[in-house]
Amino acid sequence: MSKELILLVINFLFNEEIHLITLYESYSVDIPSAIDFNMDKTYEIIECFPAEGNVRTYHTKSPVGQILLQLNFPHGKVGFTNSINLDGGVDLELAFSYLKNDSLFLVFIKAYSDKSWKYFITEVRDRVPPKGWIGSICKGGVLKVKYNNKNILIAVVSTGFDLYPRGVFAIDEEKNEVLWKFVSGATTARWKVENINGDKVPELILGSFSPSNGSDYNGFNDFSSYLFVFDMDGRMLFHHVVGSYSTLAEFIISEPNLEGVRNIYVCELGGVKEEKERNLFLICGKSGEIIKRKKFYENIIEFNSIDINDDGKEELLILFISGNCLIVDKDLNIIKKVDLGKGIENLIPLDINLDGKKRDNSYKTSKLEI
Repeated sequence: MSKELILLVINFLFNEEIHLITLYESYSVDIPSAIDFNMDKTYEIIECFPAEGNVRTYHTKSPVGQILLQLNFPHGKVGFTNSINLDGGVDLELAFSYLKNDSLFLVFIKAYSDKSWKYFITEVRDRVPPKGWIGSICKGGVLKVKYNNKNILIAVVSTGFDLYPRGVFAIDEEKNEVLWKFVSGATTARWKVENINGDKVPELILGSFSPSNGSDYNGFNDFSSYLFVFDMDGRMLFHHVVGSYSTLAEFIISEPNLEGVRNIYVCELGGVKEEKERNLFLICGKSGEIIKRKKFYENIIEFNSIDINDDGKEELLILFISGNCLIVDKDLNIIKKVDLGKGIENLIPLDINLDGKKRDNSYKTSKLEI
């Protein structure tokens, strides 16, 4: 049963007037997130509810459902992304994607205070459909990187259909300006910041998804999935085509060798044609060269890593749509093949007993016979 609340909306970010609204809390219109934003080892739940007019309100709740914090966003499309330590304090700031009048902003809120930050990301001037641009910062798509005595915020932007832009934007946190951006037809779906070439300076690694709806920009379209690697000045160090249409470039980064170089394992997930080959690449993080490539002829639905034999070295797990699972070593040699049976959705390596070792925690989905 819904409950009626009378709430005061204070729109301190966007200079809107203060007014009262009636909120009918019923269901979260955004996927609820669990985050320990005040670093007390207790996770809070963040949910979003529709309110009167175009207002979206976010509740931060305790694990028992007590409302701890309420944030109201007026007259725009908003989505919670993740939380990062923006100001160097003892707690985390909440990051939101905010779209208003085809202008996209990155907004940070400091819990239990009136502090907030707003960063302009991009304005869409072309390819705008009649009802406005459909775009946002991806869930979990805000990163903070320390580089060259600057704090750089990286925002991963996604759009629907063949709209523009899709890509990443690097922002100077202090100056509140976009330092560089990479926009492409490919849809960024995976991202990580790691030093992979051994120079102790972080790189940005991206894996893309290929929805195949006709977006083509900056030399990259969305009919192929890609692996991209950039330095923190926005220079592309290398890239590779990973798969064809409707595939995802999923990657795993290895532990560093004695020179600090880390390899990248890139797998082609998904796709629509079952008989088409799927690729697994071993790529050198320093040179970008393909060290080894393995081909499979079955749809891969999961790619993960786990130290399955407790020897201190993680193996690769490749799960096929048939339920077959391959255990592969870091040289791409097949160690073992296991038939888990149809209906397996994913493999989740978890350290359930907190002994420092992750375990394969497979499960089957319920199946209906029709």
